[in-house]
Amino acid sequence: MSKRAAKVTKQSSTNYTAPQPRGTGAPYDPSLPPNQRMIELGTPGLKGARPMEGWLYDEFLPQLRGIRGAQIYRQMMDNDPIIGAALFTFSMLLRSVAWTVVPVDQSPKAIAAKEWVESVLFQDMLTPFGDVMSDILSFIGFGFAPAEVTYKVRRGKQKDPRRSSKFDDRTIGVSKIGVRAQDTIWRWHFDNWGELNALEQYRIGETNAMIPADKLLLFRTTSALSNPEGRSVLRNAYITWVRKGTIEEAEGRAAIRSAGMVVMRIPSLFLDPGASGDELAVANAYRAIADKTAKDQMGSVVLPSDVDPNTKAPLYDIKYVTTEGTRPVNMTDIVERYDKRMLSSVLADFILLGQQSVGSFALSDSKTAMFSKACGAFLSVIDDQFNRVLLSRLWELNAFDEDVKPKVQPGDLEAPDLGKLGLFILQLAQSGAQLFPDPELEAKLKRLANLPANVEEG
Repeated sequence: MSKRAAKVTKQSSTNYTAPQPRGTGAPYDPSLPPNQRMIELGTPGLKGARPMEGWLYDEFLPQLRGIRGAQIYRQMMDNDPIIGAALFTFSMLLRSVAWTVVPVDQSPKAIAAKEWVESVLFQDMLTPFGDVMSDILSFIGFGFAPAEVTYKVRRGKQKDPRRSSKFDDRTIGVSKIGVRAQDTIWRWHFDNWGELNALEQYRIGETNAMIPADKLLLFRTTSALSNPEGRSVLRNAYITWVRKGTIEEAEGRAAIRSAGMVVMRIPSLFLDPGASGDELAVANAYRAIADKTAKDQMGSVVLPSDVDPNTKAPLYDIKYVTTEGTRPVNMTDIVERYDKRMLSSVLADFILLGQQSVGSFALSDSKTAMFSKACGAFLSVIDDQFNRVLLSRLWELNAFDEDVKPKVQPGDLEAPDLGKLGLFILQLAQSGAQLFPDPELEAKLKRLANLPANVEEG
């Protein structure tokens, strides 16, 4: 080791000072007093999450922030057929899932609690549960879906349908779960620690609505940094979508130009800047004929038969002029590449299987399996809000026993392959496993095969 290196090493070991926090002159103290260990010192770091401001700047593209961003995502979903197909696949697959309420055990109190939750969600809401679920699924495309929960005391039939109930047990149930349109969310209000306090909704011609957080169910694709707006599954497809739109516009212009251009020839005296009023009127009349012909508004044109005395060429002429050759760029390949990129960003590229020269249906199993797993993750988001938030609030409002609180649970996304399942059971039996008689196993297999619970022999 050189003398210089030894000197540096010695200084580094003897003169080391611990890093100091920015903005303070006090040295860093690794030991915290007990009271500071019980409080939160930092925040999630969400840009713009200030108590008095409420605007979010975590998205670095300004055009994708707030209401403007929601409008762009809606344009992507409504105008692009490929994106629409992917979102439609998500929606239809998730809407086909049956939701059930599962009791904690088979005790009478637990069964009663389960039946009460079923009556609240599936029988007594102003908006049917299926329609509520359809609105909730908009969180996939927008990244979030805030739903305001309106409660009611179940006192039987009332004049006001919002307060009317099919039950008269005097418990507090749910009148409505109303999803608020993403392109009406004005801003969010947070506390000093970055936790959500309220949602402010823009209303045309009225004062903005302030919805407190304890009335909200917030469905998000991700909860990173406690961002209430989550992250749209279309976010990674945005740049590709913009580029695809540019290519398609150019393709449309090229298609129009390839059909040709109407060219009309008339004597130059009508086009002279010093032409008389009558001559200018003739020139304008012929311009109108050319425009109408180009727009397919005229099927025939009558022209003078005058010819040039020297060249014998007609003084008046009209024809289509088309471009020669073909364009060097195949725009179809570019658009298809962009389509594939957008579908891949949401794991839905299996939609293109069989439509292009690459790929095969042999890939469909693995691709749809990945897509189903993504759908399962979205179901867990909905499941969490119903169980952790909604049922907890209902139990608190009604002072119910927490020990009997049931769970709202989604069903299977896809029906199992009965052939593969049967082969698996056969292999288990051949290996010596004792499967039957087993009432629970038999009931499960009958449900998967859509068979009656009790099959009568005879």
